[in-house]
Amino acid sequence: MYSLIGAFFLKSPASMWLAYEKICGLSSYFSRVAKGSFVRAASKLVGGAAAAQILMLLSLPVLTRLYSPEAFGLLAIYVSSITIVSVAACFRLEFAILLPDNDIEAANVLSLALVASVVVSSLIAIFVFLAGPMIFSAASSPEIIPYLWLIPLGVWGLSSYGAVQFWVTRKQRFGAVARTRLTQAAMGTGVQIGFGWMAITPFGLLLGHLIMGGSGVLALSLNALRNDLAALKAVSLAGMRRALSTYRRYPQYSAWEALVNNAAIYFPVLIIASLVDNQAGYLFLALRVLGAPISLVGGAVAQVFLARAPTAHKDANLNQLAHRVLLGLTKTGVVPLVILGCVAPSLFEVVFGREWRYAGELVAWLTPMFVMSLLSWPISMVMHVCMRQREQFALTILHFLMRVIATILGYSIDPNLAVIFYALSGFVFHFGAVAVFMRVAGIEKNLCGWLYFSIAMFSFGGIVAGSAINWALFRMQF
Repeated sequence: MYSLIGAFFLKSPASMWLAYEKICGLSSYFSRVAKGSFVRAASKLVGGAAAAQILMLLSLPVLTRLYSPEAFGLLAIYVSSITIVSVAACFRLEFAILLPDNDIEAANVLSLALVASVVVSSLIAIFVFLAGPMIFSAASSPEIIPYLWLIPLGVWGLSSYGAVQFWVTRKQRFGAVARTRLTQAAMGTGVQIGFGWMAITPFGLLLGHLIMGGSGVLALSLNALRNDLAALKAVSLAGMRRALSTYRRYPQYSAWEALVNNAAIYFPVLIIASLVDNQAGYLFLALRVLGAPISLVGGAVAQVFLARAPTAHKDANLNQLAHRVLLGLTKTGVVPLVILGCVAPSLFEVVFGREWRYAGELVAWLTPMFVMSLLSWPISMVMHVCMRQREQFALTILHFLMRVIATILGYSIDPNLAVIFYALSGFVFHFGAVAVFMRVAGIEKNLCGWLYFSIAMFSFGGIVAGSAINWALFRMQF
């Protein structure tokens, strides 16, 4: 979601060039795709992702009746653990697969990414075997110990699928990617529902997620072997060494930045799981429901912004592009999110079952954070384009510290406040980050202040009013 950290460690022209190289490389790739049928290709990718997300969301009312909040709490621990690491397990070399001009060099980069995934997953397996039981027992989460063997498999599946997916995307076989996403979702939810029906819990919930993340590796690998065997056969140790030298800044810098950024999001969830009984399961469901539309809309808009921002910056129109994107997201995304936050407590009680009402209350608290996250995600790319990597890395570190400190502070005041402080700290960070991104993009300060103060007040006002109405209706039932 955020940028590279190279410029923070090496204040040299080479390190500052990394982010520009990455942006321009991806931008030029999208430009090449655009010469074909960009809209049709994008619709396949977005359509496949949307169908998979819809399928998973539709399965949730069934899963919440088959699995307890405690089982979802274990799922939260598992997902948080593998997501923090898997984002960097390929050393971020998967992003470099799109950049080479010839397929042989790209195939060597792919091989490097897959080798890194195996090495990292193996090291995690050793670490989990030796220290996992002690760590999770000390963290008051001994229930996860019988399932620790799933963690290295989950890291390998997610990271390897990402690498092979970038290769297939490079070859513009977008339909294959879309099909695997939908197939993974169908297989994963099918396993979760089937195991839940047979009362094999919580293992079914964890195994289903493992399948959702990595089952597409085989299908996409077979696709690549059928269509690109000549390039893959040309992979060599010498070629891999050259590729590593060319793209060495990805493992040196980008991987660490990705770890910090994901840790800011998921490490507090692990803290909540270890400190507060049963809270993690409710939080996981709330994050899943809110995160699905945010990832679809925000990811799609960020991709388009990423492709157009370098040209807009050269033409001195970056402020206009950022302004249009923000206004569009404000008009189309903010109101539905606030409405969902207002009705979430009652809606969750009806859709997911009475015991899940608290997850709906958490959605209300999380909504302002997700509103600002939706707005900050796409325009955070201005930090790449404007060569502000040092400031962006500082923001990433601040994000991590704010989330962790706020979560622990909330727990120290009252255990039930840990999740609420987690949500509020996320809102405060993203609100401030949006202001920074707008200033870097060159948007007028007056417009910045007026627009986002209005959005913040609208979000909080709507959530407070909705929560009050829901609380009154809930009390009237007794």
